[in-house]
Amino acid sequence: MLFDFVKQDDIDQKATAQNVRNFFYRDVENIMEFTGFDVQSVRFDSQPSGSNLNGVESQMVHGMDILKELRAVLDTIYSLDTKSRDIMIMRFLQHRQTKMIAIRLGYSYSRYKDLQRKALVKFAINYYLKTNRQLVIYK
Repeated sequence: MLFDFVKQDDIDQKATAQNVRNFFYRDVENIMEFTGFDVQSVRFDSQPSGSNLNGVESQMVHGMDILKELRAVLDTIYSLDTKSRDIMIMRFLQHRQTKMIAIRLGYSYSRYKDLQRKALVKFAINYYLKTNRQLVIYK
């Protein structure tokens, strides 16, 4: 995994994690609202094609770009290790409370917060590789 090869000392992990949180709260929420996408219905086993376009996709070219962005977000989440993926899905797609996620995953609150920060940094690195959009903040 590329995350292991990136110099962690060069990354401001706290600022990067906050930047990714902002990205989810601002951009991803807007994308999901615009498309009316239900995260539970997203398929990860095939690329969108002309034969399975919904009304929003077929009516707007801009909508296609937005759906590509959403697809990139979802693909990036699903490319993470299981622990990071679970954290990202529960917190940022299903909007579960932090303490409830920690309990469900069997971690103390402080350990969960550390794992969440690491998951957010991994997301930022992998998202950059998929989209060339920079979410990583360097020292």
